[in-house]
Amino acid sequence: MPRGRKPKPVEQRRREGNPGKRKLPDPVLIGGRQAPKMPVYLPSRAKTAWRQIVPALNDIGMLDRVDGPALEALCIQIGVMREAAAGLAKAKKLTATGSQGQLVRHPLIDVLNQAQGAVRQWCERFGLDPSTRTRLGLQETKRKGLNAEMADKLGSIPREQRVRRVK
Repeated sequence: MPRGRKPKPVEQRRREGNPGKRKLPDPVLIGGRQAPKMPVYLPSRAKTAWRQIVPALNDIGMLDRVDGPALEALCIQIGVMREAAAGLAKAKKLTATGSQGQLVRHPLIDVLNQAQGAVRQWCERFGLDPSTRTRLGLQETKRKGLNAEMADKLGSIPREQRVRRVK
């Protein structure tokens, strides 16, 4: 990932009047890809995350079948994060009794923090935070795929002239 300060979201720069007077990024339209299939062995909370994330990413053409392992890792970490949060809510306190009877920080806090860090990193890779969407030029897309955008600009292509995809 690039180093340095993350760019401000386009909306924020517009609200501020674009003080740098630099050209705001144009949308990048990506499309014609296929979402990977959800693994059957995912834990319940990870499956819920998959059902929330994958359709949204697929709608804007951000997924391909090869993204399966990365999506799986993201969804598993979201599941771990949610499980740790539920465990802390059930415990109703942030401390636990240590091995010698002393009060220590609840172990689920560390699990939650680590999972949140991993989720944050995976979300950046898929453009699931405002600054990454700006960097990728996806902030202002109209949720169209490349094929639909090209058809709008050029008109539809006759069926016999379409390029056949290799699976």
